[in-house]
Amino acid sequence: MIPVDSVRNYLKSIPWAVSSGAGISLDETLIVELVECQPVMRIYNSHGNSVYLDAEGRVFPVGERYVPHVLIGNGYLDFPVMRTASSIYDEKYKDTGLPKMFGVMMEVLGNAYTNCCVKQVYLAKNGWYELSMNNADLEVVLGEDDNVGEKLANLECFFEQMQGSPDLKEYRKINFNFDNQVVCTKNKKK
Repeated sequence: MIPVDSVRNYLKSIPWAVSSGAGISLDETLIVELVECQPVMRIYNSHGNSVYLDAEGRVFPVGERYVPHVLIGNGYLDFPVMRTASSIYDEKYKDTGLPKMFGVMMEVLGNAYTNCCVKQVYLAKNGWYELSMNNADLEVVLGEDDNVGEKLANLECFFEQMQGSPDLKEYRKINFNFDNQVVCTKNKKK
């Protein structure tokens, strides 16, 4: 006899499980179904603790044995890290900055260009979002969390036009926070 209820309770306790089930077939075979989360981002709070999030906004604890290659988010975020699965829409995350960071990061992941080129999203002390790029050693400022899709489209257009240009190395910061303009700050001359 297999205690199916005990198996089901154990499966429900796995924090990385999106759904699970267990039962016994007519030929007395234990059948277990388990769907694990598919993280798309890892977000660190200001204390250095982190969680994984999937595309649905489900929050999962970080696993010790497996580290997926996902988009990183960090900065001035103060959210609790739980050992159980939850959702960014839960009351405990309401005023933590986590839902807004999730929204910005999903926009980055949803854009074909930035999905490949952005490795990190950072929330600065002033509330502006900044990006770390894979292909450029400069500060990229998105600014506030409004019109992120438009800002990312402008970013793509800017980098496409500047591709291969030696002028890109002269900039230390590119700011996409303003309407109808891209503000570039040059490196200080030596």
